[in-house]
Amino acid sequence: MIGLHDPSRSPENRDETRVSRVSWLLSRLLGSLMVVLVATGTPAQAQTTIEMDFFGVGNAFRPGGPVAIRVVVTSDQEEAVPGLIQWEVPNPDGDIATNVRRIAIPARGGRTTTWLIGDLSSTASPMDLGQEPWFIRLFEYRDGRRTKEIAATRIDPTLTQSKPVQQRESMTLVLGANPGGLDGYGPLPGGERPGLNEEMVTVFGVEPGDLPDSWLGLAPYDVIVWAANAPKFSPSIIANKPSTERALREWVERGGHLVILLPASGDPWRIGRDETVFGDLLSDLNPIRKSDYPVAEALPALSDEASLLKPEATMTLHHFDPDTLASPWRPLAGFRPYAPPFDEADVEIPEGTPEAGRQVLIDNAEAAWPYPAPPIIHAVRRDVGHGTLDVVGIDACDPDLRIQQSSLLPKAWVFWNPLLGRSSFTTSGEVFRDLEKDNRLARSNSNFLGRSLVSPLIAISAAAASGI
Repeated sequence: MIGLHDPSRSPENRDETRVSRVSWLLSRLLGSLMVVLVATGTPAQAQTTIEMDFFGVGNAFRPGGPVAIRVVVTSDQEEAVPGLIQWEVPNPDGDIATNVRRIAIPARGGRTTTWLIGDLSSTASPMDLGQEPWFIRLFEYRDGRRTKEIAATRIDPTLTQSKPVQQRESMTLVLGANPGGLDGYGPLPGGERPGLNEEMVTVFGVEPGDLPDSWLGLAPYDVIVWAANAPKFSPSIIANKPSTERALREWVERGGHLVILLPASGDPWRIGRDETVFGDLLSDLNPIRKSDYPVAEALPALSDEASLLKPEATMTLHHFDPDTLASPWRPLAGFRPYAPPFDEADVEIPEGTPEAGRQVLIDNAEAAWPYPAPPIIHAVRRDVGHGTLDVVGIDACDPDLRIQQSSLLPKAWVFWNPLLGRSSFTTSGEVFRDLEKDNRLARSNSNFLGRSLVSPLIAISAAAASGI
């Protein structure tokens, strides 16, 4: 079976070949040998080159599914010509899947960038993939057929320093400068994190301009968080790239989970005005902005610790009125502002007040005590196809907010659990060590699979039948 992915969806862009893997390898080796022989007998000269700068969106990849690679073609052609670029990937059946795409090859000195998408075998470990003989070939393409091979190169994921992810781990992408607390779902230094059925690898620092133009490239990610708190992460970057916005929207519609963190300053999303990416989905939203909101009052949504390095620190909070929320949206998460419990010792009672009068003063003070305060809704959700779009009024990636506690805000299990529908306990390694020391930490049952894949246990590893 030949796997074929073509983001452009044009029928003329599709091509499938099925050849013996042995003959394919021999042909590639002979081709490489011919290049060496020619190069040793002729003077060096410029030629069209193919380079790969991303192996996987965010330069991270996981076996057992699609992966998008971004390639850069630097041309040495005398004139611009139509071309076809293909990525040849061996599959578990011993065949070669050719993943192709039509491109316009510029004239000499010009550069063009495109994405190719292929399937990685589920039987390979991430570290073994660098040993696969993967080739990218570039052809001149006229009248529906290849007329000339222009360039070919072998690619190696290790050369781009891409991050390998295990199949038992989930993946989250952050369009922002830091993980915003999501690293709390990842492994602890030196080992796995207790309390998680599945660890999460968070890939952050990815810019919107580095997103692919096909939803398949985003398929490895379960969640994408967009923190547009710096110009390079602004949604306006892809405003003139409709294919990228369409890919992201289709990824959501097919079951993806997109989380938009409203930044502390500016309004890059132009909410309510339908003027930028996803403007039609955000046009009926009306967040209420509060500048200089005390971080201490928002701690119930951020952390299980009550202290701050700077007690008077403030933040920008966007919240939502559930009574005026437009029909596609529904409240998702909220908090009650922190307030100390009532203490009758703080009530001023004049000296000599009789016991009955004293009790009246205490009762009146307790009745006027502002606790518990009404909840503040800081996150809302709407359905988009089979997926979900969340808008969160606390910028978890704001560096000024994160440094307000030594262990960094927010804590994953406090802030992210309600948004991601998780029930994980993601405290620090020191707390886990104390729990284990007190024999209060339950490890995985040795008779249970734990975090291992089930496929090796259910795979047929011997003959299905014998005899006639």
